[in-house]
Formats: sequence, structure tokens, C-alpha cells
Amino acid sequence: MLYVYLGLVLLLAIGIIWNMFREKDILKQLDAALVLVPLILRLLLIK
Repeated sequence: MLYVYLGLVLLLAIGIIWNMFREKDILKQLDAALVLVPLILRLLLIK
């Protein structure tokens, strides 16, 4: 079950990264980066 959770978090993180690089507005890029921080910590199993 843990691997399913990590897979979903990984897919979500990839989508956010993809959107962050496509976005032109710097504030939206920063917003996406702030959302990525907890997702990356979850992927590294740091809670």
C-alpha cells in the first residue's frame, strides 16, 4: 500500500513540475514550488 501512495505522490509531483516549467508568471511558479516541498518530503519518507 505504501508503494501505491508513493506512486500517486510521484505522479502528482511530476504534474506540478511540468506545470511549473510551462507557466510564465513567476508568482505561479513560486506557488507550485511551495506545493512541491511537502510532496518531495513525502517521497523521501520524511514527515
